[in-house]
Amino acid sequence: MLLNRTVESLMREGKNIASKGGIVTRKTALLPYVPGSEWELEATLDRMVAKGSLTTPAYEDIRSRKIVRSKRCFVILADKSNSLGPTIDYVALAVSILAEALRNEDYAVVLFDDRIREVKAVGDFKEESDVLEEILNVECSGATNLHAAFEEVSRQFASASSGAEGICVVVSDVIPTVGPDPLEAASTLPQMEVLYFPNNSTAIGETCADDLEALPRVRVREIRELGDIVDAIQDIISFGSLEVAHG
Repeated sequence: MLLNRTVESLMREGKNIASKGGIVTRKTALLPYVPGSEWELEATLDRMVAKGSLTTPAYEDIRSRKIVRSKRCFVILADKSNSLGPTIDYVALAVSILAEALRNEDYAVVLFDDRIREVKAVGDFKEESDVLEEILNVECSGATNLHAAFEEVSRQFASASSGAEGICVVVSDVIPTVGPDPLEAASTLPQMEVLYFPNNSTAIGETCADDLEALPRVRVREIRELGDIVDAIQDIISFGSLEVAHG
């Protein structure tokens, strides 16, 4: 009964997160100056320093700041391998909340161990209840092929609408046990958010969480309890502080 109430509460939280989202994200963009817009002093000074000129800025060095909006495409990549063990229910809950929160956006759900299982593809319609039912009934099995999983993410992004911003959300202990080194495949992805479930068993293998976090455009969030899941997903869905530089 307590577990049922917890699941219901978390799914409501997913709906609340979704209500604050949408199919677009806001970003701060640094753009060439247009008369009437406000200067972005720090970016302008950076360009002047780079050119070795700290007197009067050239017109082409002046930058302004603007909020831009773009569509997003998410690929939820969920680990169901044996190494997850007792945390598989947390993984299923995290993916379910993500799917609920992203119901107004284009997204895919991919489960993996040493094989790939597509629950929902980018661009396809699938009843939300069917997606959630399949996720919540997942059982862990198999080894962990992160390389193949990241390659599948690239394939999913290839089906996204033109101009959509690709974001991969990995839910895993990120311990590769089979397949090639996953870092090269991971480095090709446009952006990655990792919900990292630490595994203290040294018998399974070593996590590559630190190696992933060292890559550009990758953020790793450690998940220790249910509240961490909600906080991480809220941050991922509502992020808007990334800057895009133009010129």
